[in-house]
Formats: sequence, structure tokens, C-alpha cells
Amino acid sequence: MQEKEQLDEMFVELQEGDGARQSNAKRVITLSLCVLGVGIYLFFLLFGSNSWSVLLMLKKEKSELETRTERLRKENVDLQKTIFELRGLEPSSEEQK
Repeated sequence: MQEKEQLDEMFVELQEGDGARQSNAKRVITLSLCVLGVGIYLFFLLFGSNSWSVLLMLKKEKSELETRTERLRKENVDLQKTIFELRGLEPSSEEQK
């Protein structure tokens, strides 16, 4: 009889140990999925179509376009002055801007 009780106790201990292992396995799987999800999110944040790298590229392009616009405005003013000189007119104060 005593052997049967010992076997029953050992069986109960084994079952409790399996539950703890399953609980740990679930935690590991859950944590792994969370880390994977965050990794995928960060990848798309940095390299996707609406990403940080695209933002930097667009800021650079904006700066280049603003520089080009200013250069073309100055060129336009110079050309207008040349046109007025050829026509024999004096440029007004608005056109000198």
C-alpha cells in the first residue's frame, strides 16, 4: 500500500512539473512573438514606403528644390533687367525684387 501512495505522490509531482514547463513554454512563445512583431514594425518604420529614410530623402529634395527656386528667381530678375535695358525702359521697384 505504501508503494502505491509513493507512486501516486510521484505521479502528482510529475504532473505539476509538466504544468510549470507548459506555462514557461507559453511565456517563451508569447515573448518571442512580441519581439518578432516589434522587429517587423521597426523594419517597416525604418525601410518601408512611409519610412524614416523616405522622410530624409524628401527633406533633402525639398531643400534642393528651394535652392533651385531661389536661383531661378534671381535669374529671372536678371533676365527682366536685360529685357528692360534692351527696350530702353527703367525697371520699376516691384520688378527689382
